[in-house]
Amino acid sequence: MRLRVLTATLAIVVPALLSAQRGVVTGVVHDSLTGRPLAGTIVTLAGNGYGQATPSEQNGSFRFTKAFPASYTLSARRLGYAPVSLTIHVDEEAKPFVIAMTPLPGLDTVRVRPGTGIFGEVGTLRTLRPIRGADIQVIGVGTRLTTDDRGRFFLPLKAPGAYVVRAKVPGYEAQTVSVVVTRDETVDVMMLLDSTTTKSSNAYEMAWGQFSDRARLRGSRSGLVSRSELLDHGDMSLIQALERVPSIAEKHLRFGPTVCLFVEGRPVAATPINSIDIEAIEAVEVYTAETRSDETNTLARASRGYECHSTGLPDTFAPESDLIKWVVVWLKH
Repeated sequence: MRLRVLTATLAIVVPALLSAQRGVVTGVVHDSLTGRPLAGTIVTLAGNGYGQATPSEQNGSFRFTKAFPASYTLSARRLGYAPVSLTIHVDEEAKPFVIAMTPLPGLDTVRVRPGTGIFGEVGTLRTLRPIRGADIQVIGVGTRLTTDDRGRFFLPLKAPGAYVVRAKVPGYEAQTVSVVVTRDETVDVMMLLDSTTTKSSNAYEMAWGQFSDRARLRGSRSGLVSRSELLDHGDMSLIQALERVPSIAEKHLRFGPTVCLFVEGRPVAATPINSIDIEAIEAVEVYTAETRSDETNTLARASRGYECHSTGLPDTFAPESDLIKWVVVWLKH
């Protein structure tokens, strides 16, 4: 009965704000008590033959495309919160939709911790139950953790920046999320895992291990770019977006006439870098040809025998340490 009352109340008090220009629906999810953005909330839009689900981004935002004017059901599900389900109408005059989610009774909503770090929760996608003992890997620091009885973990960090968090549990599909952590900030991560009977390949797991080694040892002439940073430049090509991300632009790294592209840790020979949709990307590694950029040398070895792609950019007299040679794209799953 408690859940029914909460859900019905939310349907009345949440402002009906929706954006549907050119078939695009956007919005944001936040905690109804604190106003805190809720990253990782599973938001679903369904109706009229349309059905898509997406996790909300680090700032709580979500986005659906190709949803034409009609009535839909917009719903949101998150571990520890009452579910929300609303009937909405998409039209060309609507604005971004705001979903306020109410914590269930007994939920500890305090996330503030001293210093810089990542606070995370791992649960099941279908039943919204916390998962104990999930294997947590934080790319960039080489740290591995396990979740407690409430599916939670916390990692203090020595420095701000971009990090990639990966959760693995036997019988579930591994999930990865990238975040940007600022100084003296604790970033929340919610990861809901779907069950699977398929095991990831040894080659894929090896690629993730190499990613972790590169991120831990990478030099100053390299960068790790998160999904949220790329989405800030989502109306550009991938090359343009990468050159404008602060962590790359501040180091004066730029593209030359060619670049060697990797996707999911493997070199590709027939995919131009700008053909990859930014919205399909979770994280990007960027390295120059300078020896200290990738001290593992895994990219140089793996790219032997593969042709680097033309970027369409002219030759430049920039030093080797400024020219981006390798780009490794990790896709959103």
